[in-house]
This record gives sequence, structure tokens and C-alpha cells, in this order.
Amino acid sequence: MPRNARDWLGPVGHDDDALVNQVQGDDESPSGEFVMGNGIQIAIVRPRNFRDAVTVGDYYRQEIPVIINLEDMDNAGATRIIDFVSGLILGLHGDLERISRRTFLLVHADATIITTHDALTEEGFFNQA
Repeated sequence: MPRNARDWLGPVGHDDDALVNQVQGDDESPSGEFVMGNGIQIAIVRPRNFRDAVTVGDYYRQEIPVIINLEDMDNAGATRIIDFVSGLILGLHGDLERISRRTFLLVHADATIITTHDALTEEGFFNQA
């Protein structure tokens, strides 16, 4: 049994050198792709150089949310990618959220990134009191 989505889906090729995965849901179609009933797609892009920013832009223009993992880039290249993405969200009215130190989520204006969880208690998840 696969341990994570990457084991299930594997890398999806694109026209350039960036590693790209598309997460499409949890129901397997006859062609072996995983799709959700409502057709939500999320692209995961791991750029290796600034040329791979085109991949991010292509998905974003198709209104596909993009997770950008910059772990394979030096600081200068990663900064250039973030500058490029900042221009995308300014021009196309999107939003950018830092998920971890070098991973970011890029979404369109009609999507909402929920960052507060008011229903969680201060005691934490495992408090059974």
C-alpha cells in the first residue's frame, strides 16, 4: 500500500525541468489517474532554476492552485521566483501563503486560505478532560 500521495501519483512531466506533481483527489479513474468528483486540481512545482517559473505561471493562469517547493534552489533563485509569483498575484488578484520555510501556496482571488482555526482549544487535540 502506498505511503503518501507522491507514491500514488508519481512525478508528472512538463515542458521544462521543474518537478511537477498534480494532486487530483482520491478516487481512481480507469486510466489510473486520481480525480475528485468536483474536479479540483492542485499543482506541486519544485523549481530547479528561474526558467521553471514559467511552469508556475502556466498553472496559475489556468486557475490551478500551485504549491511551490523551493528547496532545490539557492537563495538568489528562490527570491527571483517569489518576486515573479508576487507579480502574478498582483496582476491576477491572487494570494500567496507561506506553508513552511521554503514552500508556498499560490491561489486565485476566488479561493480562500484559512489560517485561523477558532474551533481548536488551547489544551490541544489530545486533551480528553
